[in-house]
Amino acid sequence: MPFGHCFTVLVLVFLCLTSLGGFAYGEKLTVAVLGFETKDKAIVDLGTKITDLVTAQLSISPKIKLVEREKLDKVLEELGLSLTGIVDENQAARIGHLTGAKILVTGRAFTVDKDLIIIAKVIGTETGRVQAEIARGSLSGKLTPIVDELSRKVARLISEKGPAMVARIVKEEDKIKEIYDKIKGKELPTVLVSIAERHLGRPIIDPAAETEITYILKKCGFTVVTKKEPGLSDWAKQYFEDARLDIPAAIKADVVILGEAFSEFGTRTGNLVSSKARVEIQAIDRQTGKILAIDRETNTAVDLSEHIAAKTAIQEAAADIAFRLIPEFVENWNVERE
Repeated sequence: MPFGHCFTVLVLVFLCLTSLGGFAYGEKLTVAVLGFETKDKAIVDLGTKITDLVTAQLSISPKIKLVEREKLDKVLEELGLSLTGIVDENQAARIGHLTGAKILVTGRAFTVDKDLIIIAKVIGTETGRVQAEIARGSLSGKLTPIVDELSRKVARLISEKGPAMVARIVKEEDKIKEIYDKIKGKELPTVLVSIAERHLGRPIIDPAAETEITYILKKCGFTVVTKKEPGLSDWAKQYFEDARLDIPAAIKADVVILGEAFSEFGTRTGNLVSSKARVEIQAIDRQTGKILAIDRETNTAVDLSEHIAAKTAIQEAAADIAFRLIPEFVENWNVERE
């Protein structure tokens, strides 16, 4: 094999090997250092020093990108969280969402006899996975060597185990391809989608669930029939509540996807608002009236706007349903035609 070809192959192999764990070679993990808790009276003033030293040490790691302290402080203030202390899984996820951090570093220091013990807690914001490192030294000695040891351990842990602590983000196109592979070779029915949507008792313009389901169906190669007939939306809502109603002859689609989505205000913390949404959907064979598939999903989203948070929660719930519902109703519709 010519040298040029050998070199190209070696480069490709190297790039493949260095991208294991879902990260490309050279990509840094975004890390936020929250702070270290010190409640013992003898070391109560060491928390800030430990945090600053750990932050400084991690900043020089080529595989770590630190969240700016100013940005982190602002997010913590908006969430009403302390700058130090242990956070739970939900708090970690919210901090990660708002700062872009994939990993949080926090911890605490305490004394045992005449020793200073510092425990660092490393948290994956998307997975809730936790790892820990510990360093100890004499209270009568210098603080820097103890923190240096801990920082090296944390940096090594993030470098080696960080990728496994971060959720592997499945791209939308990959999910759509997964649906396409499941329905490949099967006859695809024409589909009509009608999903009513409300938030806090008010109807929502441009429903997120209906738009999301329609978008995914079209990406998968379905023909989606538009709701042109007057009163069709009203019938769809009534039918979802009472399946004994007859399906209008005006509907030309083979499968009718009906559902309802509703969202409500969750909580407000500082400038942030959370909304919780629930989406319920069923796919019906127009010819027989038989339910081919049925599913539901609950989701929560956080944003500066209540309206955007509500629409995001509904959209994500609808997408999760679509990836399960579509292969199921296609399979059952084809079985009905055999």
